[in-house]
Amino acid sequence: MNIQIFPPQGLSETGGRPHNEDAIFPAPEKCTESDRLFIVCDGVGGANKGEIASQMVVEGFSRFFAQNPPPGPANEGYINHALRQTETQMSWYLSSHPECANMATTLTLLYLDSEGALVAWAGDSRIYQFRSGKCIFKSRDHSLVAELVKQGKITEEEAETHPRRNVILRAVKGSGGDATEVDVRRLSDIQPGDIFFLCSDGINEQWNEARLGELFGSAIKPEQMKGRIKARSEGNTKDNFSCYLVQIQSIGEEKKVASSPPKSQRTKTLTWIAAGAVLLMVMIMIFRGGKSPQDLSSTILTRADSLIVAQKYEQALVWFDSLQKLTPEPSEEILKKSEKTADSLRNIISIEKEAIEDLGGRADAAIRGRDYIQLLETESALTDFIETHRKNPAVDKIYDSIKKAVIQKEQALNPKEQVSLITAEMETFFNKNNCDQVKLFLMLAKEKAGEDPEARAIISEKESSVKSCN
Repeated sequence: MNIQIFPPQGLSETGGRPHNEDAIFPAPEKCTESDRLFIVCDGVGGANKGEIASQMVVEGFSRFFAQNPPPGPANEGYINHALRQTETQMSWYLSSHPECANMATTLTLLYLDSEGALVAWAGDSRIYQFRSGKCIFKSRDHSLVAELVKQGKITEEEAETHPRRNVILRAVKGSGGDATEVDVRRLSDIQPGDIFFLCSDGINEQWNEARLGELFGSAIKPEQMKGRIKARSEGNTKDNFSCYLVQIQSIGEEKKVASSPPKSQRTKTLTWIAAGAVLLMVMIMIFRGGKSPQDLSSTILTRADSLIVAQKYEQALVWFDSLQKLTPEPSEEILKKSEKTADSLRNIISIEKEAIEDLGGRADAAIRGRDYIQLLETESALTDFIETHRKNPAVDKIYDSIKKAVIQKEQALNPKEQVSLITAEMETFFNKNNCDQVKLFLMLAKEKAGEDPEARAIISEKESSVKSCN
């Protein structure tokens, strides 16, 4: 899928606030039809420097994409790599700027690639996809009112004017340990004329879904649409308001690279090295048979690309490295392109390796300490890694050892003791006003309590305080 877009339209305005805590990427005056990454963030914290948080997240993600271009279609694992690196940078900043404690930001991200659009979000900033004025995709807010709507306690209309509509349940923050969860979705149903619209909640004060549908269904140009959004919001919106409007111009066909057949087991490093040696021998034979260097390079790149699509990055590196050994050498353009992709692969592999080593260290410490909460938190971190990364036997092995340690520990504790430990940890997050973690621990406590009356009694005592968490 070769997606072409009209000139993107972005704006970020102070609105009814004394200063602008929103941030967007790319800068509106610099964006072009060749841009593929778009971000809108709404800083949370006012006096706690929400504007710094939003700018750091915009810069962190855009820098990660620039320095580590996705070796193939982007996926959830890639987004999480970018998120973790960005949160680490925020944590470093907070360590020397305590006045910015509790700063955070919402996130909306759109990335266009060969398989369509990848969108990601956290908080109540939104991502829409409109077609002929009809909304065919809308991100679900991570907010209190969105949860109330989901539970059937209020309607969508009531949510728009609810007094607590600004209370969000997720935000990107550098808190030194509490990793943010973002929702990631692959959108493959894309047609010419479709409009992707990313916006902070300040836009929604004047532009609900129906009003946006009317605007995007009209036969006017994207820059005129942006002008109307700004004109209606200016002077009427109490909050900052920011957005990016990206309209699809055309969609062409790209040659699909077939993935290699799946294997029952992950290929081991020694096998890759041996395969590389065999590959070089075969290449020499092919070359001697009269095949041109350009044809041979094309064959190698096609094979490497197919391995990238299959997320077999180490094997792909063997093929890329083999280009350097060809005689005569491929063109300088091919070598530069292959080296750039190979560097991205090495970086992803390095990040994965560091993450696995960190998880392994945490797991060893949790198992040695026999600390129930630490075991549960490490088990959760490993679960997240397994769900968002390519399959890795080393991680599976670490997870199995943690799972076994958790089971052994729980066998030595009755439900009341388990719930007591979990709710005690929940209290520490309540004191930090980290409501996301509080609710997660409450859910875990209920799971461990089962039907035990004493354990359920402990939970009943805590539920009232959880309801008061903002």
